[in-house]
Parts: sequence; structure tokens; C-alpha cells
Amino acid sequence: MTNDLLEQALGAFASRTPFRPFLIEFVSGDRLANLHPEAVRRYGSVFLYRGPDRSERVFHASAACQLISPAPHGGTAGNADENRP
Repeated sequence: MTNDLLEQALGAFASRTPFRPFLIEFVSGDRLANLHPEAVRRYGSVFLYRGPDRSERVFHASAACQLISPAPHGGTAGNADENRP
């Protein structure tokens, strides 16, 4: 992802009303749970995540591959095969 694309996607997910937590998935397969609309901010060419436990993670947009909105009630989002009866 580019910096501008990630910033735009984060803005769209963070501005949903009411706010719903979402995941940022990285090309490494790691996932980061975004639990607050202001948890991720862009600083120049990098993004800074601040967790509820005061942990911090700095990453470049090129490390992110998708944002995921988990389905309600513990279902999975983004994989139609997993949601079929």
C-alpha cells in the first residue's frame, strides 16, 4: 500500500459511526488490532500505532496489505468460503 492509500483507508475505517475495531494485516501475516479511532497516526513517511497498554509500533505503509473489519459475533470477514453454510 502507498502512504496516501493507507491513510485514506484508515480514515474511512476510523470514522465509522459508531466506531468498530478493525485489524491491519501486514505482508508478514502479522495482524494489529486497532481498538481506538486515533490509535494509528501518520508521521511523514511512517505510521505510528499506540496500543491501549501504551505499546507503540512504527511501520511503513508498504508493510500493510489490508484492513479487515471482523464480522459480528466472531465470524470471519473477507473470505466468502469460510462464511458458507
